[in-house]
Amino acid sequence: MDLREEVNKLNIAISRIAGIYQKFEQQLGKNILQMRVLTAMYFDGLQTQKEICELYELPKQTVNNIISAFVKQGFIEVVTSDIDRRAKILKFTESGRKYAEVELKPFVEFDISIAEMMGEEKYKLLVSLTEQQADVTEKQLAFIKTQESKKE
Repeated sequence: MDLREEVNKLNIAISRIAGIYQKFEQQLGKNILQMRVLTAMYFDGLQTQKEICELYELPKQTVNNIISAFVKQGFIEVVTSDIDRRAKILKFTESGRKYAEVELKPFVEFDISIAEMMGEEKYKLLVSLTEQQADVTEKQLAFIKTQESKKE
């Protein structure tokens, strides 16, 4: 099998996984973008809108809208950083932390069951290779962007 076929198979697999997760989210009646923001704060410990946007490759306005809604619901509070007065730090309120735990629980259980079905060793390898692919993809995009700007 040549490399083009492997690339195509990978792209199909990624699309299938995304579609399956979308179906799972719909079954649960959840908004995946809201869940990503909760995940970023709860599991990844991200504290700023910029960090969330960069790690999850989400549009700034989308994250801003989600954070604003969570602030209105009393789940998140926005405070000024002691280090950089321009930076706004996102913090869970007590009810927000409980909300995140409840909302994220089905996703965590789903993902853990998948990892267990694949086996820990294979799953760790998958994670490592996927992280490597994300890094290389990001570098390639930056390279292409640099080449295009040189042409201008």
